[in-house]
Amino acid sequence: STLLNELDGISSGAGAGAGADPAVPPIMLIVSCPAVSTPDEALLRPGRLELHCALGPPTAQDLHEILQLMTFSLPLEPDVDLASIALAAHSRGAVAADLRAITYEAVMQALRAGVESAEEKEAGLVPTTESQVSSERGAPAVDVSSIAISHRQLLVAVGTKLGGLDGPLL
Repeated sequence: STLLNELDGISSGAGAGAGADPAVPPIMLIVSCPAVSTPDEALLRPGRLELHCALGPPTAQDLHEILQLMTFSLPLEPDVDLASIALAAHSRGAVAADLRAITYEAVMQALRAGVESAEEKEAGLVPTTESQVSSERGAPAVDVSSIAISHRQLLVAVGTKLGGLDGPLL
């Protein structure tokens, strides 16, 4: 209701349409809803908003491009196929926010695997370089430069965050 009051308080001279006051900058309001039918009818009342634009969910190709951007600076193992990860995520209705959660989960899995590997190999080792990480509890050092995210870790993250690992993903 506060938004509606604010919208009603905007002078009719605002905007970029014909007859708009050039001293008043154009106003753009972007509203995101999970479904086209979700916005409040009061928000869609004639005269409140000039243009309504419904965008569908991202395609598998869109998700692939988003994953490429999100993982650009992440260390990925050579076997990682982002297109198949995007397809798996798309088949579960993923959006960009889900991909963020998936990549974060995969990073955490890779770090946990690195810690477990370090515990097995070098229990109690004191870090000798800045690229090594150790917890305050005296856990073994982990060389973070040697950690890479695997295809399996990304698939497990898809299943963990979006569900449905009963298919041929693994």
